[in-house]
Parts: sequence; C-alpha cells; structure tokens
Amino acid sequence: MDDVGNKMRETTSPPIILVITGYNRK
Repeated sequence: MDDVGNKMRETTSPPIILVITGYNRK
C-alpha cells in the first residue's frame, strides 16, 4: 500500500480517481 501512495503522490494527476475506483473495485 506504500507503493501506491508513493506513486499517487509522485504523479499527483487527475487519473488518481481512476486508481481509487480501481482499488474500490478490487
């Protein structure tokens, strides 16, 4: 989960929503 947070913070892009939805879909 640390990798995901790090990648999200590094990208800091709108696609974050896609990541959240994908994570929720899991």
